[in-house]
Amino acid sequence: MLQEQDVLCVSGEPFYSGERTVTIRRQTVGGFGLSIKGGAEHSIPVVISKISKEQRAELSGLLFIGDAILQINGINVRKCRHEEVGVYI
Repeated sequence: MLQEQDVLCVSGEPFYSGERTVTIRRQTVGGFGLSIKGGAEHSIPVVISKISKEQRAELSGLLFIGDAILQINGINVRKCRHEEVGVYI
């Protein structure tokens, strides 16, 4: 049985398309292998700023630097502060 914290769903807005949904399962040890920047306190959406090599985010082939994170586990994070999004991830 999966807990909500075990799955990350990211909706991004790449330059060539509209929103999309990506599902990634958390590694047993560590996180998803991505870093974020931005947030409501900066008046910009939270976006992926770094993807670590050989980690879940990179291995999925579905996430890219600059993707906006709009929703995590069904929670709309479009207007969340950076710290809040970090807690959800």
